[in-house]
Amino acid sequence: MKDAPMDSMSLRYIKPKNVHDANLVLTDVRAEADRMLNISLKNYYLAIECFYYYDDNKHREILHNEEVINYLNSHITKYIIDLLSEAMDDQVASYFTGYMRIVRDIERIGDHIKNIAEFAEINEERKLTFSDQCYEELDVLNKSLLSFYDLVTKEEDRFIRRSKARDLDLSISSNIEKYRDLHLDRMKDGICNPESGLVYEKTLTAFERISAYLRNIGKLKMWVRKIFRIHGNTKRPGSYFLVFCFI
Repeated sequence: MKDAPMDSMSLRYIKPKNVHDANLVLTDVRAEADRMLNISLKNYYLAIECFYYYDDNKHREILHNEEVINYLNSHITKYIIDLLSEAMDDQVASYFTGYMRIVRDIERIGDHIKNIAEFAEINEERKLTFSDQCYEELDVLNKSLLSFYDLVTKEEDRFIRRSKARDLDLSISSNIEKYRDLHLDRMKDGICNPESGLVYEKTLTAFERISAYLRNIGKLKMWVRKIFRIHGNTKRPGSYFLVFCFI
């Protein structure tokens, strides 16, 4: 049977029949969560493009992808909850709980990306304009968020990943705080009109929230990799036949 498209409203990797196969359970949940994260990255690209140059077709694609993200969050979470109803080792349960938190945070990222697209639509409808400095500031934040996405989606030594994540998080937080102060000065000087200023402030908030959730996802992914590695299959009464060890 042919796999569903990446942006389809269906589970692509999780198959209910695999529920008692240890390797497939772990691999499928991880793959489905990674797929969800990649869809959110695609939506982020589209939302930023729309903010700079609004495109109604791209906006509709964003809304479709957001529905897919919501669908995946709901169904992956239900799948994990069903798994947790089975008898299993506490560490195994922690692994699945970690991924349940990951998909929840991806869904929240999707909400803020959708907000950016809605701000773009407002800009288009009301013909709002922004100063060159606003766009320069957004460019800096956009590059940092893309670096954060890259860090979270790629495999890398956890110590290097932790250091990079900390530096990115501090850089984004510091820049947003600085840009808010600069924005307030521009508002006082009459460089930005109030309506554009409100949209810009809400956009900064969306960037801030996306960064925070990416940081959480990165920590959770490092945590589950640190805790578990499949070492073999041994069936024990009343539990999944999984054996894990610390990395």
